[in-house]
Amino acid sequence: MPSTIYFLKALFRGIGYYVLYCIVGLVAFAVSYIVLAFNLDDVINYLSRSWSNIHGVFTSYFVHGNWPHLIANFVMYLIVVLIAFLTARFMHTKSRLPAFPPSWRLWLYAQLILMLIIGAVDLAFNPIYRFNGRSMGMSDLISALVMIAVGNIILYYYLEVKRRRSLLSRLLLCITASLITLSFVSIFSFSSAISLVVEKVNVMGHVYGAMIGSILTLIIMAYYTHKLKSYTPLLTYSVACIASLLIICFI
Repeated sequence: MPSTIYFLKALFRGIGYYVLYCIVGLVAFAVSYIVLAFNLDDVINYLSRSWSNIHGVFTSYFVHGNWPHLIANFVMYLIVVLIAFLTARFMHTKSRLPAFPPSWRLWLYAQLILMLIIGAVDLAFNPIYRFNGRSMGMSDLISALVMIAVGNIILYYYLEVKRRRSLLSRLLLCITASLITLSFVSIFSFSSAISLVVEKVNVMGHVYGAMIGSILTLIIMAYYTHKLKSYTPLLTYSVACIASLLIICFI
């Protein structure tokens, strides 16, 4: 009985922390829900990203064009943040190394900074805005978070493989990590490739998000390379990034 109570407390505490990690997505969902439910088109026009709305560099993440767009982004956001949250927790518990994201506050700040950087880069270099184009939604932020999640998966499984002594268990962990990473990379790559033939999709925004997320993760990997005295996680992540690029190019 005490163990059950302890488990439930730990479970609810974990759910509470996970909700805190999802603050940005929850706020974006709530704002977008209100805007879509009440058909507030003027709000969408005002908050979307364009040269006439410079503030859209940040505010565009909190509005979506339609219900499928909102639901797809929100579900993907929850999945990616859950993976980043769990892998960071497990890494810290088992290795005592500082994990990323180390806390919900720093994760919140990281997301806000990523939003500003991605939004600014997209507005500055994306040609769609030169023809009075506009964009909205969290897709480019999610692209960055996907690359961070892939890095966390690689780091977690590297630490697990290093901890195991059995050759079979190491092999199984390597296969599992490869399949999960390949799945993530494939889903992201295919969705990006499909976006090329879908109308009104900010393809370059997705690409900029993935690039900036990859750069941040490579910096994190370089830090772990120093701490772990191993280049394996950094090289594995580099291969995952190259594989993602190749899949997009060949499609």
